[in-house]
Amino acid sequence: SESTESETGVQAVDTSPKDEVLSDKSCTITEPGAKSCTVMQGQITLITKDKSDDFKSDALQAILDGIDDNTFLSTTNQEIIKIDLYKGETFVSFPNYDITDDEYVLKYDYSVQTSIEDDSAEWISSLEKDIFDYLLEKLQNSEIDYSSLGSLPLDIKSDDESCPANESGVKSCSVIKGQLTFTSSSDITDNKIEHVREAITDGMEDDSFVNDRNPEIIKVDMHEQSYFVSFPNYDITDDEYVLK
Repeated sequence: SESTESETGVQAVDTSPKDEVLSDKSCTITEPGAKSCTVMQGQITLITKDKSDDFKSDALQAILDGIDDNTFLSTTNQEIIKIDLYKGETFVSFPNYDITDDEYVLKYDYSVQTSIEDDSAEWISSLEKDIFDYLLEKLQNSEIDYSSLGSLPLDIKSDDESCPANESGVKSCSVIKGQLTFTSSSDITDNKIEHVREAITDGMEDDSFVNDRNPEIIKVDMHEQSYFVSFPNYDITDDEYVLK
C-alpha cells in the first residue's frame, strides 16, 4: 500500500527556505588548493509527526554523514573542495508554513524512454529529484499560494503497464507513478492542481529532464488526464468510485 510517510516518519521534505551566505562570519582555509572559505546558513523543512530531540539528531546526523563522506563534492560544482558542518546547529521552522495547513498528495503517471534494454529504472531517484527541483523553482516564483512542497511519496515504476518506445535510439519505455506532497493555507482549487501539473508537463515537453545526470534517458512524457489529488481526509481504505 502507498503511504505518505517514510520509514523514518518523514512525510515530506522541502528545500525551502533557501540557504544563505553569512557575510558576517568567517571560516578557516585548511584544504590544499582552496582559496576561499564561505559560511552558509543551511535550511531545510521536514514535515513529520515526530518532534523529538532524537529525530532532530538523526536528521542532522544524516546530513553530517553526507558531508563526511564527500557526497556533495561532484562534477556539478567542481570548484567546491571541502564542506564541513558546524556542530550544534539548530533547526529553524519554515516561516510561511503553518502546522494547520492542509496537506495534499498529487499523483500522476508519466513515461520514460531510455537507451537501456530491460530497463530496471535505476535512474528513478535522480529523475524524481530533477522534477522536484524544477517544480520547486516554478512554485516559488508563482503568484499562487503554496506553503510547502514535498518529494514524498517516492515515485515508483509500474510493473503492469507499458508504453511505446517510439523515439530514435530508445530500447525501453517505463511507466512511472509520480507522487508529491504540497500544502496550502487556502483551499486547493482546480486551478492550483492544474498549475502544478502544467509546470511538470512544461518541463517534460522542453526536455528539462533529459540531461547529463541521466544520459540513458531520451524522452519523458506526461500521461494525459492521469493525475489524482488525495485530500486531507482521504483514507487509503475508502471505497473508490469513478465518475464519468
